[in-house]
Formats: sequence, structure tokens, C-alpha cells
Amino acid sequence: MINTTRTAFLILASILFCCNFDIQARSIIVNNKQVSTGKVHALESLVSHENALEELYAIIDSHTLFIDFYGPKCEPCQTMRPRFEALAQETDHVLFIKINMAQFPLIVKALGVRSLPTFISFKNGQEVSRIVGAVSKKQLKIKSGVC
Repeated sequence: MINTTRTAFLILASILFCCNFDIQARSIIVNNKQVSTGKVHALESLVSHENALEELYAIIDSHTLFIDFYGPKCEPCQTMRPRFEALAQETDHVLFIKINMAQFPLIVKALGVRSLPTFISFKNGQEVSRIVGAVSKKQLKIKSGVC
């Protein structure tokens, strides 16, 4: 009986050890800056304002990312912020970026953002999905195509 219990315990412990349920943030290099996944980064912390569009395209080409276009006074945007942040904490292989629409009008125009909030995901340099409006965290994750 003791050997059976001990064996069961060792099997369970090895399963839990091998299948770590906590997402561990990892560091990646973005525009020569070391940043961690698992959290949301403001675009202005990753790019220079003068070359923001070109630098964002370079990030799109080299990383899987999920972008939140928001306005600071937009109520649906405020509703979505904690959902977007929670999803970032659960995902270690995607770079999460938030972009204030008023600060980067050239990027907004180039990516065809017309409503707030808008979420766009990219993988291998291509747009994977576009979500407009407030949705649940579960829908955000499913519709993103990258999480």
C-alpha cells in the first residue's frame, strides 16, 4: 500500500513538474531592446516616435503580436484593458502592444483602424485577425488566432 501511494505521488509530482501550469514570461529583443512577454507594452516604449511606422512594421515582420488600439477616454477601451492585460499574462509566445490612437495617427491610418477599440493580431508578418469592439476575454483569445 505504501509503495502504491508513493508511486502515485511520484507520478503526479512528475506530471505537475513537466506540465508547468504557470506561464513564465520570456525575454525577447524588440528594436534592440530586451522586453518580456506576459505583459502589455506601450508602443512608445518600443519605438521612436519619428520612425514609429517603419519600426512597427519591423516588429510585425519579426514577432507574433497582438495590438490594442485604444483611446484614453473611450469607455469600451477601458472595459477591454483588463481583459487584454489578463490575456497577455497567460501568453508567453506573443508580444502584446497597446497603441494610443491619438499619438500615432500614421499607424492608425496605415493599418486601417476606424473604430475603437480595435485589436489586430499578426503572425509571420501577416494580419491574422481583427476584432472591433468590446468582447469577452474568451472571445478575444479565440478570435485573436495567436493566443
